[in-house]
Amino acid sequence: MAADDRFTQDYRQTREDQRPSARGKVVTGPVSDWAIDFSHVEPEWAADPYPIQDELRRRCPIAHTERFGGAWLPTRYEDVAAIAHDTERFSSRAIIVSNFRPARGLAPVGTAPPISSDPPFHHDARKLLLPAFTKTTVTKQEPAIRGFCHALIDAFEGRDVVDAARDYAQHIPARVIANMLGFPPEDGPQFREFVEDLLEAINLPPDERIARVSRLFDYLLAQVQDHLGNPRADLTTYLINAELYGRKLDPSHVVGAMALLLIAGVDTTWSAIGASLWHLAKTPGDRQRLAAEPGLLPAAIEEFLRAYAPVTMARLVKRDMRWRGADMKADDWILLSFPAANRDPAQFDRAGEVVIDREVNRHAAFGLGIHRCVGSHLARMELRVALEAWLDRIGSFILDDPSAVTWSAGQIRGPRTLPLRIQLPPQYTSSPTAPRGGSRSPPPRADQPRRIATKTQAQTLAIDRCESGRLGCRRAPRLPPNKRQNGQIGAASAGPTAEARSAQNGGYARPVGSNSGHGARSRALGHRLRPPVRSEKIAGSSGSEPPVTGVARPADAPSCRPCGTSYAPVLAGVSSPPDGAQARHLDWHRPRLRGPPHRHEGPLSATWASPWPGRNYSPSHWASWAEMRRASGPG
Repeated sequence: MAADDRFTQDYRQTREDQRPSARGKVVTGPVSDWAIDFSHVEPEWAADPYPIQDELRRRCPIAHTERFGGAWLPTRYEDVAAIAHDTERFSSRAIIVSNFRPARGLAPVGTAPPISSDPPFHHDARKLLLPAFTKTTVTKQEPAIRGFCHALIDAFEGRDVVDAARDYAQHIPARVIANMLGFPPEDGPQFREFVEDLLEAINLPPDERIARVSRLFDYLLAQVQDHLGNPRADLTTYLINAELYGRKLDPSHVVGAMALLLIAGVDTTWSAIGASLWHLAKTPGDRQRLAAEPGLLPAAIEEFLRAYAPVTMARLVKRDMRWRGADMKADDWILLSFPAANRDPAQFDRAGEVVIDREVNRHAAFGLGIHRCVGSHLARMELRVALEAWLDRIGSFILDDPSAVTWSAGQIRGPRTLPLRIQLPPQYTSSPTAPRGGSRSPPPRADQPRRIATKTQAQTLAIDRCESGRLGCRRAPRLPPNKRQNGQIGAASAGPTAEARSAQNGGYARPVGSNSGHGARSRALGHRLRPPVRSEKIAGSSGSEPPVTGVARPADAPSCRPCGTSYAPVLAGVSSPPDGAQARHLDWHRPRLRGPPHRHEGPLSATWASPWPGRNYSPSHWASWAEMRRASGPG
C-alpha cells in the first residue's frame, strides 16, 4: 500500500477500537479526604502537592478515589517502581487519567505508541524512535537551541519584570519539537493549547472533551498531508516512511507517535525549566552558589529534576486483584506519581530538601521500567542550555510576586506564570554596547534592574565556544610544524602591534581583530560570566576615553605564543592584581589569525583571586605558562 493511500480518509472514523469502552461520572469540587477522595486536578494539589503526598505516605501509602471511575495513588518509591516494572498486571494502553476508559482493543499498540504500548509490541515501537534521541543526535541541536535561548532573552531588553514561564521556558521545547517534527515554528501557541486540552481539561463535559482532543489530531493529520506533498528530512516524514514487521506503520501509529512527541516534548521540558528558575529565584543561596561554582550545574539539574519532577504517568489494572493490601478492580486507574516517589525518605536522604550538590541521585523523573522517557537526553540538554543561557545573561533575579506564580493542574506540573524581577549585580556595567570612543555608563546601583545584553552578544555566545564547552575563541586550523616553531607565528599573520592599534583607536589598545568588528562584539560581552573589558591606555597616547583602573602593562609583557596577542586588556569592575601581575588573556578572544589550536588564556597570579570562583584552570590550558608565571612576579 502506498504511503499516501493510508491517509485518504480519517482513520478515526473507521476504527471501532478507538471508541471508549466506558465513561465515568465527572466529579469536581473540594477534596474531603485525600486518602479516599484524592484529585490531582484540584487547585490545592496543583499549588503544592508535596505536603499532601508526605501525609499520604505516612497515613495511607496507596490512596484511592472514586473520581474518574476509580483510581489509585501509590506514594512510596518501592510501590511506584513495582507497578512501573509490572507489565503483566498493569497495562499502558492509556496513560492519561480521565473520565473515559479506552477500548481494550487498543492494546498492545495504544493511542500514542510506544508510551501507550504493552509488550511485546512496545519494544519494536520504541526502537523506531531511538535513533532520533541518541546523545550524538541531540548534541547536534545544541548550538541552535542556545542561540534561540539568547534570542528570547534579547527580547527582555528594557523590562524590569519578565514572565519566565510564558516568555522563556515554554518557547524553548516548542521550537525544538517543531523543528524535529517539521512543523511551522509559528504554531507554538497552538502546541500549548493542545497541552492544556489533553492534560488539564480532563473534567470537561464529554462532548467538549472529545472536541478539544480532536483539534490536536486534526492538526496532526493536516501536517501528515503536508509532508506527503512536501517530504523533508524530519521525524514526521521518517514516521510516514517507517516500516514495522515488513509493512508501513498504520495511520493511527504514525499520528499517535507524533502526538506523543509533541505533547511530551513540549510540556515536560517547559515545566522542568520553569520549576528550576522558580527555585533559583526564591533560593538566593543556591543561585549564588551556582554563580560561584558553575561546575555544580549538572548536579543541580539532576536535583531539580528529582525535587520538581513534572511527570505523573498512568496505568490501567488488567484484572481484579488484591495488590499490597489494595483491592483493585479491572480498568481501575493507577497514577504513577514519580514526584511522590522522588521525595520518599526511604529512598533519598533529606528527601524533602533541595540539595544542589547531591552526590547519589537515582531519581525517577524520567520514569521507571520499559517506558522510561525516550527523550531524556534531549530534555536534559534543553534544561541545561536554558539554565546556562539564563544564568550567563541574567546574573540576579527574584520572584516579583510569589503569590502571582501559578502551576498547571493534572499529570504534568510546572509553573504557568512565573513573574521574575531581573537585577544586575553592581560590579557589572549596565551598558554593554557603548559605542567605540564614546563614554560608558557607570556600574548600576544594586537596586537598578539589569539591562539585558544585545543580539550581537547572543550571536557571539552561540558561536564562540571551544570544544571544552566553555565560552571562548574558535580554535584555529593547525599549521605545519615549520610554521609554528617555538609556538610562534609569522609577524605578517600576527596583525598590527598594540602601539599601531592604539594609534588607530584613539590611544587605546584593542584586541586583535577589532577593526573587523570583533572589538565591538568583545565590548558587548557585558553579561554575568564575562564582565565588560576595557583595554588599557598605552603610555603617552591621547584619547577621549578616561584610562581604566588596572595594572599598567610592562614593556616586556608576554604575548599569547600561538597568536602573538599581547596580554594588555584588564578586567573592569574587578580589583587590581598585585604589582607586576597580568590579567587573564581573554578566553573569548577570537583573532583573525591562523595558528595551531589553542585557548587564548594566560594565568593569573597565584595571589590574585579569580573573578570566576570555582574555575580551576590546569597548566595545560595556558598558551605560555612559563612566560606568564615569570611575568606575574613572586607568589
